Amino acid sequence: MTETSGSVAMSMGEDFIRNRASAGRILSHVELRIEGPDGTALPAGEVGEIVVRGPMVMQGYWQRPEENGRVLSPDGWLKTGDVGLIDPRGYIFIVDRAKDMVISGGENIYCAEGRADRERDARSRRMRRLRHRRRTARRIARRPRGRRQCRRRPRSSPRSPTSSRVTRLPRRSGSTAAPLPRNDVGKIDKKRLRTEWTNTEGKPA
Repeated sequence: MTETSGSVAMSMGEDFIRNRASAGRILSHVELRIEGPDGTALPAGEVGEIVVRGPMVMQGYWQRPEENGRVLSPDGWLKTGDVGLIDPRGYIFIVDRAKDMVISGGENIYCAEGRADRERDARSRRMRRLRHRRRTARRIARRPRGRRQCRRRPRSSPRSPTSSRVTRLPRRSGSTAAPLPRNDVGKIDKKRLRTEWTNTEGKPA
């Protein structure tokens, strides 16, 4: 990130292959910890805001004292705005941006969770369709000539892809046939989405 003049974590070679989902391990010149809402350091495996300190951290934004007070502590810790965790082996995982987190029913809900759920559900639907085609092909191929093929009734209904986990459903939802807006680097433009939702629904997202 710009405020740290580059990377604070990295993984290469076998280290990257072992844990491709992580952002890497903390670099030797970087101090990094996970903080809770009250600013206390959290243990390994707990999700919170990633804060860093070291010679690579900026001194502050130019002529923006209020913002400097929000992101920089008196002893030099920088609030990155990223929510994540450190596992027991020292790998860093980024969960979401703190500003995109939603609190509902006393629980923190991250955009990444919704994207992961949609991707898992889409994969499950594709696998079910593929298995159905394979079963149909086998039944057709094995049908004896001159006999009617009785349609078998399944023993039980297909298992829901979300039945083994708790899915957090949104209180409000919308749909559109238009593709989601994206920024110059190809990421979903969340600011524009919020504006479009407010203009369409009349309520802020």
